[in-house]
Amino acid sequence: MYSVHAHDLAELRRAIQEALAHPIASYIPDYMEFGYVVGRMAEVVEADWQGVAAEILAERRETGDGEVSLLPGAG
Repeated sequence: MYSVHAHDLAELRRAIQEALAHPIASYIPDYMEFGYVVGRMAEVVEADWQGVAAEILAERRETGDGEVSLLPGAG
């Protein structure tokens, strides 16, 4: 048990000794490991966002759903 009642120093000491004797193993989920994050960032940075935007724009023009706006000079 790692929780203790307030102002109970003896219980706090026991909890600390127990925690030191039986530490909780660290755990890092796969999606938080460095290699995974690097891979996901590469996907974001290297994605064809202009192509994605063109597909969304074409779909919206076809269906009439959503907003359709272009920046000046955009095709």
